[in-house]
Amino acid sequence: MNRRSPFYMGLTGAAGVAVTFGLVELLIRSRSILIIIGSPCSSPAAWIPFVSWLTRAGGRAGGCRHGPYCLVGVIGIFLAPPSRRSPPRPRPWPKKVPTYLHQLQDHNSELGKLNQKYQIQSKLTSLLSTKGSR
Repeated sequence: MNRRSPFYMGLTGAAGVAVTFGLVELLIRSRSILIIIGSPCSSPAAWIPFVSWLTRAGGRAGGCRHGPYCLVGVIGIFLAPPSRRSPPRPRPWPKKVPTYLHQLQDHNSELGKLNQKYQIQSKLTSLLSTKGSR
């Protein structure tokens, strides 16, 4: 097969995309395991053998000490799930009161069935008519 043919180039490109997609999917699915395994690597004592090997191999001491921490930080950013998400904005309940009243009167809704069973609407009406003094 000719390596310069469009078919061969497309086939190898598609295979490369499929392998990359598979590796990314594997990384995403195993991120909790990787976090558990990789969390001890954030300890300075865990890096001592690696840093000493890098300095013996001819690396600069500063880069050898700080490089692994930067690598762990970058990997942690991509693997760790977001720790804080913004909560959904609460809708003010007074705007929902007409909806609730309609559901109380609808005998097919869950709220309507509860109203039939426990007489919620009549109890609320009597409570509001006495202005909550009880």
